[in-house]
Amino acid sequence: MPRGGKREGAGRKSKADEDRLRDMLSPYREETIEKVVSIMRTAEKESDQLAAAKLLMSYDWGLPKQKTELSTEDNEPFILKLNSGVKPKAK
Repeated sequence: MPRGGKREGAGRKSKADEDRLRDMLSPYREETIEKVVSIMRTAEKESDQLAAAKLLMSYDWGLPKQKTELSTEDNEPFILKLNSGVKPKAK
């Protein structure tokens, strides 16, 4: 099997697929939240309680920003340019 390049089924799913999955799961939303809260409050292992609390917080407030430090062998500045592929609108 060749490595790299375009592969069938690879990449992010379409917005329609995401919407279809969201619609299928929405009837279970309240029950799911109640279950996670129950685990957070009653699990025997403190690590399970913490994992449930982290899950609730990550969906409620979002994950914290992550920092990554980069350096070169000779301590020269490292410049990273990101391109979203979206052209800015003309004024």
